[in-house]
Amino acid sequence: MPMPNDSHMTGLIEPQVNIWRRLHGYYQRRSASFLFRRPLVINAQRPLISFTFDDFPRSALHTGGAILNRSGLAGTYYACLGLMGGETATGKLFNADDLKILIDRGHELGCHTYSHCHSWVPTRGHMKNP
Repeated sequence: MPMPNDSHMTGLIEPQVNIWRRLHGYYQRRSASFLFRRPLVINAQRPLISFTFDDFPRSALHTGGAILNRSGLAGTYYACLGLMGGETATGKLFNADDLKILIDRGHELGCHTYSHCHSWVPTRGHMKNP
């Protein structure tokens, strides 16, 4: 009988591990949606819309934010401070001056983790000392 560590068995084990990881992730997300929800009832007289920018590039503030301001609107900018000053496929990310500018222009600033780690994976010590 072949042992699981035999080279011809390796391809069979990896898909099983992936299935279990996916199931585990699915149940984490489902349980979080039931355990950590805070329902809010809004009785609006007209439709509502929310403009949000996650890990925002500078263009989201200087172009998108300007468009919103011209229309008398504001957005919510979620910043991961560990990414501040970086660059991604969407362009240069926000810098420290941008945070003050967005507040001065009436936008809202939100923060989600400093190092942008997946909150289900790290240990408690990792969350205390990024």
